[in-house]
Amino acid sequence: MAEILLQSSMVIGPVLGYFDQIAKFRKTKSSAGFSLDTSGILLVSSIIRVFFWFGKRFDDVLLYQSIIMIITQLIVLYESVKYRLPYSSLYNPKQRQFWNWSHLSPYLTFLGSLVGVLSISYLALGDQYWFIELLGFAALGIESTVPMPQTLQNFQKKSVAGFSPVILLTWFFGDAFKAFYYTHTGAPLQFILCGVVQLMVDSQPSEPLCVGHRGYPDKFPENTLKSLQKALIYGANALESDVRYTKDGQVIMMHDNTLDTTTNGTGLIDDKNWVGYIEYLNSENESIPRFQDVLDLLKQDENVDVFLIVDIKEDNRIEILDAIADIIQSNTPYNFSSQLYLGIWTPDFLVKARKVLPEIPIAHIGSDISEARKTFFEVESYNIEYPHILSDDTGFAKQIKIWGKKLFVWTLEDPKDIKKCFEIGNIDAILVNDPMKCINAKRDFARRKKFWKSPF
Repeated sequence: MAEILLQSSMVIGPVLGYFDQIAKFRKTKSSAGFSLDTSGILLVSSIIRVFFWFGKRFDDVLLYQSIIMIITQLIVLYESVKYRLPYSSLYNPKQRQFWNWSHLSPYLTFLGSLVGVLSISYLALGDQYWFIELLGFAALGIESTVPMPQTLQNFQKKSVAGFSPVILLTWFFGDAFKAFYYTHTGAPLQFILCGVVQLMVDSQPSEPLCVGHRGYPDKFPENTLKSLQKALIYGANALESDVRYTKDGQVIMMHDNTLDTTTNGTGLIDDKNWVGYIEYLNSENESIPRFQDVLDLLKQDENVDVFLIVDIKEDNRIEILDAIADIIQSNTPYNFSSQLYLGIWTPDFLVKARKVLPEIPIAHIGSDISEARKTFFEVESYNIEYPHILSDDTGFAKQIKIWGKKLFVWTLEDPKDIKKCFEIGNIDAILVNDPMKCINAKRDFARRKKFWKSPF
């Protein structure tokens, strides 16, 4: 019975996460967060593995696993192409064309051609030991790179939006299980090496990103375009900025609910029109930007890998979410799903955000870890006040990693605290008022890590 359970887990376990990914495609109507190269690697490696099995005749379970994986990845391929968005991370005319087609038929043609070439090669060389072993090393060598395309895409976009955390769990725990199974059953050397390499890739830690909190407010007027642009110029990986809703329905970038603090105007923003008043105000000689102005900044070629955390304060009117949705959708066909996080403080705003902008990931902003864990379990990331993460003894930061979600912390001023974030190891991004403090800490951490790895 235990052996049957072990074998069943080996066949079914590796594909479970991909059905959660398909559910995400259907829920968000987008496949932009998933790297289709992952399916390509698994299809090619599994097809070659089938031919390897015919030549080597190893464990039947591994043959069944390959067949199930091929069927699963064909379904993923179909769903991914079906829900791709124009100019999304999955389809960009400026990128390579191979395995980046906009229709299903070229993928099937390529896979059919691969099967044809392998069939002819097997008929001609199937009795040659070196050829069969080469098939094994090719299949398992290719398979061992499975996490790399998704990891690279997530790094480039500084986001895991649209990617199923269940797949991440499948990769890590599944690869550990596979390594055990291969050793336990005496699988060919190629399988054991593949399992070890995948485990090494899965367990590689990432360094926190530096996020310009309100841009670069230590040197430039907060939440202005100049402040946001300067943060990026000085090396910030991402941005955070606040939004407010004017009386005449415009979304502007400002932290406080009043104009008095940072502008030459007066009064509550809720009571003032953009047209005829706020549009003429300034913050230390810098104009007040609208949300669309910041989206235009993100759309610039040099910023396509930059993401923005949009802090939607809980004292805004909830209708601001409708206005934000209208603005984002007015930029179609451009897809912001990998460049925006909606910063949400309260459950009612979360429900509304999911309704009007289901494709944009949520970052819960707060200080109460218990509330974050219970009330905001379904969000893609957490933006928690730093001292509460530092003092937490419930393992919340580690749990986030297990769930495949992101952890951001705000707002750090002391270089010692920033350094601590790099040492903790479970933090994905650090919000700072002076990005250079974070960048310097990151460089110092990289130098020390390089020294630790040195054999001398």
